Amino acid sequence: MVKSIQSLIWLVISHIFAANMGRFSIIIVGIGMGLGLFSCTEEPDCQDTRTPFARAQYYSLEEQRIEEIIIDSLWVDGGFAPVAVSDTTSFSNLLLDPDARQTTYYFWIEDQLDTLTLAYNSKMEVKSPECGPFQTFFDISVVSTSFDSVVTVHSIADSRLPNNVEIYR
Repeated sequence: MVKSIQSLIWLVISHIFAANMGRFSIIIVGIGMGLGLFSCTEEPDCQDTRTPFARAQYYSLEEQRIEEIIIDSLWVDGGFAPVAVSDTTSFSNLLLDPDARQTTYYFWIEDQLDTLTLAYNSKMEVKSPECGPFQTFFDISVVSTSFDSVVTVHSIADSRLPNNVEIYR
C-alpha cells in the first residue's frame, strides 16, 4: 500500500512538472540570472595589513635570542601620549607620526634611559571610495640610537611581518 502511494505521488509530481515545464524553466533561468548579478556586485575588500606603527623586537646581545624585558615607560617625541607598556614583553609597537618624517622614542628600561630615532616615508592611498583612505609607512630606517645595536629587518609597516627593527641590548 505504501509503495503504491509513493508511486502515485511521484506520478502526480512528474505530470505537474511536465505540464508546467515552460513556467519552471523561466523561473530557473530567472533565479540563475539573479544569482549571477549578485555575484558581480561584490563588496569591496577593505581589509588592510598596513599598520601605523613599527614593531620592535627585543634581543639579548650576548645570547642572540629574543629577550623578555620589563619596560618602565616608553615615550614618543613630538607630543604623542606615552605608549602603553606591559609588565613583561618581548616587543613594542612604536607609533609612527603621519605628519613627520622621523620619530624619536624614549625607553626607560631597568633604570636606564635609551633612545631610538626612526626615519620613514608615508603616503595616503585610497583603495576604493567605500573603503576610504589608508596610510602606508615605508622606508623605515634607524637614524640614531643609544641601544647596543638596532637593525632594520623590514622597512614597511605591515601586520603580516613579524617585526621592523630588532633592538639588541
